[in-house]
Amino acid sequence: MLGHYLNHRKHIHCLDLHGNLITSKGCMVLSKAVEIHHHLKVLNLSYNRIGDEGMISLGNAVENNTHLCYLNLQGNECESVGALSFARALEKNTTLKYLNLSENPKIPAHTCDVLHDLAREKGVTFHGPKHTLHDGLNRIKGAIKHVFGLDKHKHDGKNIELDSFDHALDAAKEFTAEIHEQNEK
Repeated sequence: MLGHYLNHRKHIHCLDLHGNLITSKGCMVLSKAVEIHHHLKVLNLSYNRIGDEGMISLGNAVENNTHLCYLNLQGNECESVGALSFARALEKNTTLKYLNLSENPKIPAHTCDVLHDLAREKGVTFHGPKHTLHDGLNRIKGAIKHVFGLDKHKHDGKNIELDSFDHALDAAKEFTAEIHEQNEK
């Protein structure tokens, strides 16, 4: 029904279907409409129940779509095979600028790395299962250590600069955890 609706509503540019319990079967129907709908720019399917079959179908649709810019698939049931369908899509699609597959914990790290590298090469912002605020802060911390050589400056066996940076990072993590707790209430 939704696929039929989308096919006959060419004026729709943004479709937000997060949290609607859409399964792979429903996503397969929606994928057919996404493939031929040439006006849809934003599609949010986060927090549904879309598994690999639906992701493969959607990946194929995105591969052939020439207008979709934003695709949010956060919090679904995607695994490696479904996620890799977006690697093919990223290779061919020239309009997609944002792909979110975070909170799909069954996507292995190596698959996430492949997608991340391909997305960076294509100029696409990619968020995968390992892209959390804590992970991001740790990456920033590592980059700062390397750039400024903080990991090399020791005084009496103790890294003073790095200790204060670690303290600031821990404070940021605690603050983030408090915000998440407040948002869950």
